Amino acid sequence: MTPQTKGIVPPPAVSCSATPATLPLTALDLAFADFLQASEPSTDPRHSLLAALTSHQYGRGHACLDLRLLAEFGGTALGWDARLQDLLPSGLADAAASLPWTQGSGSPLVLEDTRLYLRRNWQAEQAIRASIQARLNQPGAVPDSLKQALDSLFGTPSS
Repeated sequence: MTPQTKGIVPPPAVSCSATPATLPLTALDLAFADFLQASEPSTDPRHSLLAALTSHQYGRGHACLDLRLLAEFGGTALGWDARLQDLLPSGLADAAASLPWTQGSGSPLVLEDTRLYLRRNWQAEQAIRASIQARLNQPGAVPDSLKQALDSLFGTPSS
């Protein structure tokens, strides 16, 4: 462990195959999850882990925590080596649906489809999408392949 990295022991309610286990999360990741838990407590220990993992992904340069990739690839989707795979509890994507910190327009997290964002990252992505969409709406031929590529990156526009 590096000086900036702190391990957490998954809460007892989280079923992990290896206990006690530590996850390679930074002090900032843990503080963010603790802050959310203190501001609006959740009884599901997976919620705090999801918040910490979203912060972890931001620290790695990702705009969001992709829950589909997490379910498919586990710890490797987080940049962790395979030996940490068993430390992640099952059902994280299901737990995301009941996150208390994604409710309302001022919530700190945004859940969009299978992606969990820090709100500021989601807002930045929406601004980029709107700017690109405005350019695409200007007169001129836009290849369908470009529209499809943008939809795959940002999702289809909400009406």
